[in-house]
Amino acid sequence: MVAVWGLVVEAVQGGDVLLIVTEISKSRAQERKYHVMLKEIAAQVVFTRPGIGQAQQVRYKPDAWKALLVDAFEQEKAAMGEPLAKPGRSIPSIDGSRLVSIRASTKDFRKKEASDFIEFLYARGIEYDVRWSATAEQIAAEAGDKRRLEDGL
Repeated sequence: MVAVWGLVVEAVQGGDVLLIVTEISKSRAQERKYHVMLKEIAAQVVFTRPGIGQAQQVRYKPDAWKALLVDAFEQEKAAMGEPLAKPGRSIPSIDGSRLVSIRASTKDFRKKEASDFIEFLYARGIEYDVRWSATAEQIAAEAGDKRRLEDGL
């Protein structure tokens, strides 16, 4: 920390400086991981939706699953007292006749949020009887990688 402060003092003495301190954004590996997981969920899970007369079997595409699961994840995090850094919101339509939902975007996830989202997808996958293509050893290895990432190693 002292070394960083020394660099800041040196930079400020050299003229105008803009210093931005922010949380680390998600990694491309995390992004690839949850997109693969969303595809696996979409390929394996079929909903029975009540209909007029008889129920319908519905299979959603990955983009629909992403919207549904990001929304559910956001609600769960808020209920736990850990709201997303950039939550979704509803805004009035241009003509003011309805509300338009803008979901939380995974592109704005911080590293920890993306990590939590992957864990959330595993949990939901278990609820939906998803058979993940990754082996237990791969999952354990990823968990070790996750801990190292969270520890900054």
